[in-house]
Amino acid sequence: MSRVQKSLIILSVAIVIFFGIVIYRQLPVGDYQHHLDWAKELADTGYIYRPPNNLFQNLVVITRPLLPFRIFTAISPYFKTVIDKRSYDMVALLLMMAALIVTAWVIYKRFKDIQDESGKKPAPWWLIGLTLVPMLVGPIFFFTMPERTYLGYITGNVYHNPTVILLRPLAIAVFFLGFQQLYARPAWKPIVLGAVLLALATQAKPNFTLTFLPAIALYALFDLKRFRSINWWYVFVALALPAVAILAEQYFMTYTGSNGDSIILAPFQAILQYVPNIGTEIIFILLSILFPLAFTILYRQQLRGEKTILLAWLNFLVGLGIALLFTEVEEQHALNFWWGPMVGLYILFIETIGQSLKMGVFNFRDKDKLVIKLSLTGILLLHLICGAIYYVTVIRTPAPILLPG
Repeated sequence: MSRVQKSLIILSVAIVIFFGIVIYRQLPVGDYQHHLDWAKELADTGYIYRPPNNLFQNLVVITRPLLPFRIFTAISPYFKTVIDKRSYDMVALLLMMAALIVTAWVIYKRFKDIQDESGKKPAPWWLIGLTLVPMLVGPIFFFTMPERTYLGYITGNVYHNPTVILLRPLAIAVFFLGFQQLYARPAWKPIVLGAVLLALATQAKPNFTLTFLPAIALYALFDLKRFRSINWWYVFVALALPAVAILAEQYFMTYTGSNGDSIILAPFQAILQYVPNIGTEIIFILLSILFPLAFTILYRQQLRGEKTILLAWLNFLVGLGIALLFTEVEEQHALNFWWGPMVGLYILFIETIGQSLKMGVFNFRDKDKLVIKLSLTGILLLHLICGAIYYVTVIRTPAPILLPG
């Protein structure tokens, strides 16, 4: 067994132990029961109209019959009672653990690839620990805790919504594969893989697809010198074709008909339900992105050749723009467009932490730029501490803390 395989096993065990408890506490509350009710409807009728993004429901219906519930019900009447009442919850917990493990693997691979590019060989335990950082960081909410730790801020690490947890590993894979293939020679294997991943990501939750495609277009405009070298087969077949097809179907299911919702241009209107004014919201956003922003500014010269940072920022900013400018009418309170910047920030943290490792930000033996290194590390620690506080808070008081006005 290789060192990488051992590291992935250790990482998987750590994910199950660390995140298993917080997901278990969220199952009776948060968004899980709504989505599981839809899964039960799908199992009973064979179809559902809501939600149009139903990858989670389909996975629940597919997975549940494959688990050995019948064996346990034969062992004990107590087991039968528990399984009869909680089998859907058990399947949801299993799927969330699988999604989180795959997320950790994708992040670990990205960090390892960055280190291999730099020629450095970090200790496996260091990469394992670093992988957990973007999976835990949160906005710096010291000024508003304990009353406000969630709404108004942006965080990629939430535990109450199964569809965004399912989306994250798919979104990360689509992002980095898309960047890798953008100027590569056309090949059918990555095109098929990219199309499948994007289709699954869109079916999990459409928000990332709504931000990534415009981000790719903007990135191409920023890099006009290589415009003719773009892998158009990948862009159209792996990205545009599945995105347009699935998004059109989801739009039809959500925004047409007598019970359909609608989208309106209403800058800041949705988020102002939960924050007192625009100035406060801008501060909350800055406190949510402080480490990626500070790192990008302070290392802007060294990052000129790292185009993934540019794409990550474009993806986040497109999502933020959509969230601030548009809202749904009937579901305005749900802030559904805010999942875009949340997933975008998750990817942005992964990339900036990885590039920080590559550029020696955490290497304090090298005294060059020591003050900048210590400052950036301190900011990242603040994000990490707040993420840990939110993690503990959600275990003690399941479901996100909502604060109107």
